Amino acid sequence: MTGRDLYGLIALCFWSYLGYHYYSYGTLPFDAQKWFTSASTPQTVTAAPTARVSATAPQQQIEFAKAVESARELYDKGAHEMLKGRSRPNPTLALCTIIRGPRVNGWVGKIYELTTNGDGWGVISLAIGPKIYVKTWNNAVSDLADNTLIDPHSNLFSTAAALKPGDEVVFSGRFFQSETDCVKESSMTLRGSIKEPEFIMRFFSLAKR
Repeated sequence: MTGRDLYGLIALCFWSYLGYHYYSYGTLPFDAQKWFTSASTPQTVTAAPTARVSATAPQQQIEFAKAVESARELYDKGAHEMLKGRSRPNPTLALCTIIRGPRVNGWVGKIYELTTNGDGWGVISLAIGPKIYVKTWNNAVSDLADNTLIDPHSNLFSTAAALKPGDEVVFSGRFFQSETDCVKESSMTLRGSIKEPEFIMRFFSLAKR
């Protein structure tokens, strides 16, 4: 067994435990988001969430944001958790139709978060609509299969390091497939996935507008 295989096995056991605990007791065994953030982001800088999709965003991005907002409206109308839960599968078909291939080009966003993980690899989050984000993972365990963390020796890292929260950028990158949302999303709760979704992306380029 290689070291990468061992890390994969550890990650599988860890996420299986979290899933079992959540579905059995309705809670996580600890504040997982706080734990990951404190363990992997030594210096985090964030901006205020953006209020709308950029006026210069491509049509594909605009339709993507509209699908997310439609799911929010359905979620808010739900009188109880079962009805609210119906809002998650609904945008899946729409997102699959909009994102026909994993790669997107020329999308526009604002820098929301810039930091590194504990190993110094870049972590970035962009706001692409009202409380809609595309981001890298912020820890190596979650990123094992996706390779979204930004190499500190890369040109992309240097470009990102010269930016600051609130800067508007044009970017390219690739999404990852998910059976649940069509596009992989990192929230640990249903509410988070609908109200403030964070879609995982491997960034290829960033350029300040």
